[in-house]
Formats: sequence, structure tokens, C-alpha cells
Amino acid sequence: MSTDSYYGYVTFADILGWKGIWQTKRETNPVDSLLQIRAEMKEYISVLQARYYKNIVEHELRGFFSDENRKDLSKEIIKISSNLETLIAKYSNNYESVLDELKKFRLELSIELISDTFVITSSGSEIHYETMLHSLISQNLINTCLKKGFLIRGATSYGEYYKQELVFVGPAIDDSASWHEMGEEIGIFFTPKANITIENTKVEMDSVILNDRKLNEILFIDNPKLKVQTFKTYMVNWANGESYFNDIIANYSTILPDIHKKILFSKDRLVSLKEKNA
Repeated sequence: MSTDSYYGYVTFADILGWKGIWQTKRETNPVDSLLQIRAEMKEYISVLQARYYKNIVEHELRGFFSDENRKDLSKEIIKISSNLETLIAKYSNNYESVLDELKKFRLELSIELISDTFVITSSGSEIHYETMLHSLISQNLINTCLKKGFLIRGATSYGEYYKQELVFVGPAIDDSASWHEMGEEIGIFFTPKANITIENTKVEMDSVILNDRKLNEILFIDNPKLKVQTFKTYMVNWANGESYFNDIIANYSTILPDIHKKILFSKDRLVSLKEKNA
């Protein structure tokens, strides 16, 4: 069985205090909660990809379809069970040319769960769109975990990686895996490698839009709280999860030293996010 090679973003994000969580007797099995999160995230990715290709058809490939066919195709793409190539063949008389153009916008997205760590991967030739979708998935993961009662922190890298089922190797894997453990607050930040990639490729935060959402509403620049010397980089905005975060902290029977600092840093982050969003 061959190992597939990819180039793109990789995010490692783990649950804070997991050892204590799964050892604590609860009415709801926390392992089942993690599996539910993974299932919800996979469904979210399927819907997100469908909306992404709808956007591509309406904006990037609009010249290949009549107005009527383009509208009908856009409606059908949203049905996540639909096969894109089959739909294109149905609504276009220039099938081969459309597929050739579509290759420029192909985007692979996935999320897997290894123990208490989620691994998000993406790969595509159009980094502007890839940055947008990968960031949306990261944001949704943070908020979904908070809704389920979990605090999560992670890091996003960019580069070459290889994967086969649950085996992940390569420079981008090592980069993300190493940096995510340095996080001292809730949230996901971009590693130096990923941050440099965005700057070098000149991703314009205010011009990348999908479903009326702008990239600069999902990412912001700041200094993440780290165990090592920090640096300015892009971070995922998780302000919408504030109420869930507060509920989690309020329901703690005790706050042990190993997460006390992370909670304080996270509360400070929420204050700064409110100021940014005001």
C-alpha cells in the first residue's frame, strides 16, 4: 500500500487536561464525546466542500456555463451526496475543458482523531481558498469542542506531508506536532513556517470571501501565549465560543496548576477579541 504525498496545511489540536477528563467518572463517556465531535466535523467538512465548489462554479467557472445551467448546477452541488464530475457532464457541453479548469481549484480536506488529538489536513493549488477553508475548519473545531465541554489548543503548519490512513509523516507534520504543544492558551495559531507562507504568497485577508465570510474575520494577528519566546502570527478567532468557555470553567470542581495559567491567558484573549470585533 503506497503512502500518498501532499502539500498544504496541517493542524494538530489536542484536548487540555484529557488524562484527568477520561479518568473521571461521568454520566457521559468523554471518549464518545470525542467521537461525536469527529463525526460532526466530518459532516461539516462535507457541507463546506459543497459550498466551496458552488462558489467556484459561480465565480471561477461561470464562463463555461449558460446562466440557467450555472444556477441549476449551483443548486445541485449543495447536495453533498452529488458527484461533481457527473453534475458538470450534465450541465456543460464542454466537459473536458471544465474539468481541466476545475483542477486548479481542487481542494482536499480531512480531519482525523488520534487519541485526544485532532489532525486537520488540507491540500490544494489555490492557497487563498485553502487558507480560508482550513481556517474555517479550525474555528469550527474549537467551538464544537467548547460546546462539548472541552478546552482545545493547537498549531497550524504548512508544507509537505505524507499520510496513509492514520499514519502521518513529513516536515509539516513534525512542525505542527512540535509547535502545538507549546501553546499556553485556548485556540489555534499558525507556526512560523505557516505564517511566512501566508506572507510570501500574499494572501489578502480582506478579499478572500466564502459564503459572505471574510478571512480577516476568522484570522487575526497577535502574539500567542507560548512556553517558548512568542512571535507575531495568525491566530484563529474563537470569540463565539465565549459562553461555552465560561460554562466549562464554572463547572470545574477544581482548577489544577497545569491549566490555571492557560485559563487566565484564554480569558485575556477573549477580552482582546472583543476589542478587535467591536
